[in-house]
Amino acid sequence: MKPDRTQIEDLVRSLEKRHGVKSDQLKSEGRRFSGFLKALPRFRLVDPDPLLFVEHVGRVIVDGVLQVGHDYEKQVRKRVNKIRNYPEAGSVSGLRLLLEGQGIKQLLDFNSQETQKDLLDVARFFSIHNIESYSDLREWLGPEEHRDSLLSVQSGLGLNTRTPFRIADKTADYFRLLVCHWDAAAVDKGIKSVLAQARVVALNSNRYSYEGGRSSDLSVEIRILV
Repeated sequence: MKPDRTQIEDLVRSLEKRHGVKSDQLKSEGRRFSGFLKALPRFRLVDPDPLLFVEHVGRVIVDGVLQVGHDYEKQVRKRVNKIRNYPEAGSVSGLRLLLEGQGIKQLLDFNSQETQKDLLDVARFFSIHNIESYSDLREWLGPEEHRDSLLSVQSGLGLNTRTPFRIADKTADYFRLLVCHWDAAAVDKGIKSVLAQARVVALNSNRYSYEGGRSSDLSVEIRILV
């Protein structure tokens, strides 16, 4: 998921356009944080999770929905591995047919009709946007306006069930990460904690959040520098 020079140049122009005069501060903080990471005695770059390279729509949707509010290694990974073993779930329509025909209990060993509704709602959302294959999904998640349309406040996804699943900024970015967009960065508590340890100053406040500016911008800048 490493970018080529053209992708880096495009991203830099995008960040400069978005942040204006603050883009220099963004670059400075990114370089400083990159230096902080490289100076850590045990710092190393690790290979991405092999699951990310499985081109399978069901894998993406199950992962994106179940990871909200669940322990990934204990509750999510085994269900992602289960659904990837169904070739027919590799498309949006195939996943819908399996869920409607067999149900989440048989498919994923997950006993929650509310979660099944979440999975079907996400699949229907993608169908409405003419997404069928993995390549369709990856291409559609490229533009920022498409990523933003996933948010529950716009799409309504997750709002009509009693599950933890909602799509806020982190989960919207996580969907992009699941289809291997190199610039995707789902900013979680772990990233925020490391930023705090490095005493990196946020663009708009001394706390990192998505409000008023995408905190993932700094993470992307660091990816370029590291």
